[in-house]
Amino acid sequence: MLSLKDIKGQDNAVKFLENCLASGRTPNAFLFSGPEGVGRAMAARAFIAGLFSSGKDMAGAEAVSGRVSSGSHPDVMWVKPEKNKYISIDDARKAKEFLSLKPYEAPYTVAVLEDAHMMKAESANALLKVLEEPPFSSLIILISSRKDLILPTGASRCFELRFTRLRLDITQKILVKAAGLTDGAARFLASFSQGSAGDALSMIKEGLLERRRTVIQLLKRAMSMPDAACLSWDGEAKDVLIEDIDISIMLLRDAVLYLRGITAGVIDREGAAELVPLLPSREAEKKAYDIVSELSGLRKMLIGNANAKLVSQAMNTVVHGK
Repeated sequence: MLSLKDIKGQDNAVKFLENCLASGRTPNAFLFSGPEGVGRAMAARAFIAGLFSSGKDMAGAEAVSGRVSSGSHPDVMWVKPEKNKYISIDDARKAKEFLSLKPYEAPYTVAVLEDAHMMKAESANALLKVLEEPPFSSLIILISSRKDLILPTGASRCFELRFTRLRLDITQKILVKAAGLTDGAARFLASFSQGSAGDALSMIKEGLLERRRTVIQLLKRAMSMPDAACLSWDGEAKDVLIEDIDISIMLLRDAVLYLRGITAGVIDREGAAELVPLLPSREAEKKAYDIVSELSGLRKMLIGNANAKLVSQAMNTVVHGK
């Protein structure tokens, strides 16, 4: 059964929502703000399940929680636009109409709008009336990572509950439990996702761990080969190259720290351990710093729309130290 206690690393938000459940008093409109992948949607589902489970026995509460989690509860409307798509005015109007209905079986009629910042002005204005004068026994929850893009007239009428990035150790534990990763792989992804468990899980599906393995092998080959012309960086897609550069910088930094015995600051211990034999001297350590500096410059070029193929070719030379 989904519970607010399952939300990790968001103590302040969870405490407030638990107090709402305990007191029986809750705002009619929330804005769950904060980064992607830190538990905002999960907290919304857990809170709704808690509201709907009031007075029920364990079996009844589990049944309610299951329907809320699966999206099959008749008193909950959940709107989530496709990636990089706007919330349509039709969806906004449907949410408004839904909130005007009396609950079918729960104490509240609830509408949740994920990525609420993806509403154009006309969609936001369609919801403004319901935010100004919410129908009795209605609840609307806006979820957004870009509060600054929500019309102030709408955001100001919501009680904002802020969610923060998770500590890396918390993200690591979530990933070990949710995806069955080793501690090393989970620590790498926790850092790479900047404390966003949701983003890290998406990265797993997109093959980032396999990409990390490839980058380690490329760096090992590049730093040990006598001729950089023999090396072929096997990606030319801009997003992939940026990820490759970020992974390379992390690995080289970790290898230097590992070599110096500063293991507490090492993110990817497994990858660093493989590169350390290629940095047996201070001269080699300096080479690693030079590579990091050059790769950082290439990353800026990519973000500035430099030709990805040319950057890919330059990476072959840079990591070889020419």
